[in-house]
Amino acid sequence: MDFSYFNNITNFRPAKPYAEILDNADWYNADKIRKKFKDWDFSPAGRKRQMKRMQDYTRKSVAKGRYGIADFICPTNELQEAFMADYVIFMDTVEKSKYEDTDKIFQKPSEKGFGVTLKAVPVSGFKLVANTFAPGNTAPDPLRINSESGES
Repeated sequence: MDFSYFNNITNFRPAKPYAEILDNADWYNADKIRKKFKDWDFSPAGRKRQMKRMQDYTRKSVAKGRYGIADFICPTNELQEAFMADYVIFMDTVEKSKYEDTDKIFQKPSEKGFGVTLKAVPVSGFKLVANTFAPGNTAPDPLRINSESGES
């Protein structure tokens, strides 16, 4: 199962704990992937290329029987749908970032195939969501986490 962890806040990458809690997951951070490829192009073509890279990495994890977690800002519904995540965790934490170009094109994920919305990320929220995806459990559709308590 691959997760798309769409994040609309800058310099805040809380997806790594999901990989640690799940234990059978690979975490792919967009900034690390961009650095590896020396590709900091944020044009429409550059964003599409980055989405494809993130998709390729997570699919390779899934092919090995692992969870793949893509931790990135995927700013448009078109790119989000093209990514084809099995499940979406959306960090809805800010209205405006320090990246004006991203803010101008940013679209919240559509309800289609929507998974989890988090406004705050208490440890209990991480554990609740991660345990939902643990082997043998089936993720409810949609699962919404209370922004204050981390409880469903």
